[in-house]
Amino acid sequence: MNLFEVDIINKFNQRYPFQNFIKYCCGADRNTTEKLRLTTFINEVYSNNDNTNKYYIKQIMNEMLKYLDTFINTTSNTNDSRVCFLDEPESFQEWLYEQYIEYLNIQYDPNLEDIITYTFSVGNNINSTGLQIKIREKPNIISSENTTGLKTWEAALYLTYYLCKSFPNDNNIKTSNNETMNVLELGCGTGVVGISYYKLYAKYWANCNAHLTDGSDFVINEVLPYNCKLNDCTNENVHHYQMDWSEPYLRYIYDDKKIDLILGADITFDDECIYYLTYCLKELFHNNAKNGCYALISATIRKETTIEYFIQRCKELGLQVELVSSCSNDDNDGFIKDVLFKPLTAPIRIYKVSYYI
Repeated sequence: MNLFEVDIINKFNQRYPFQNFIKYCCGADRNTTEKLRLTTFINEVYSNNDNTNKYYIKQIMNEMLKYLDTFINTTSNTNDSRVCFLDEPESFQEWLYEQYIEYLNIQYDPNLEDIITYTFSVGNNINSTGLQIKIREKPNIISSENTTGLKTWEAALYLTYYLCKSFPNDNNIKTSNNETMNVLELGCGTGVVGISYYKLYAKYWANCNAHLTDGSDFVINEVLPYNCKLNDCTNENVHHYQMDWSEPYLRYIYDDKKIDLILGADITFDDECIYYLTYCLKELFHNNAKNGCYALISATIRKETTIEYFIQRCKELGLQVELVSSCSNDDNDGFIKDVLFKPLTAPIRIYKVSYYI
């Protein structure tokens, strides 16, 4: 496949908004003369049909039918200016109609479970394949099974984007002086942040361990095992545990592991949560501050007063807070263009939290 085909297929697997999919393919800012072979694209779409969002496929086919003449070169002339061409153009339009009719009765399901492949550029190489993380989730569900951890939230994607763009030399990304690196994620949900960090950094240490924790037993027993398996993270170095931040024994849980870095995304959403989160951070720092341990917390700023309480609470406990990255809809930011594909729900900020004895 050429780079343009790889990009389009990645956008499909990341569920690029279907109403803009053809527009993206034909975009005036497309800086390539490469073409998309529709047979290549279609083979990719149907190669894993059991795990593909059929409603999304239906909408993509509908867009292709609407813009068939302007989008697709239905002749054998590969010099045609349109962005797609066919190996066998004569039969394609008929085939596409037949496929669309088969999908016609498929309706939108808000409870749909989907497997989304997120693609993140690593470092400054925007043309690299980057990091790809597969996540099974319910993207349209806010809360189910007594947890909000069944969908991947914007703050988690932004923290992952930040980790990937900063790889491997940013001063705010923890690097260990030892052969062992232990990363702890709090409120991990679908696991995209912790899994991504492990995939990025495992080769840099002889013993890199990711400890993914969440308060939901459903997340720990159902969500994480599946997503770890999807990403080949089922070895002894990737662990998942249930953790209640309010428990008084937290400082002893990881005594033998010596946590180097703590990660958390969208875990500052209300005052009660923040109260126990900051207590948890203080307890975890108790035995790990000498290692230079710190936390990167990605927060969606739904209310300024909530994040102000988080900062105030940290200071009350002797924790230092530093803003290291932020993103809003006013920014010409690669995160929105390359990862989210839509306006932010609210601004996102990443804070570095540390404690010095």
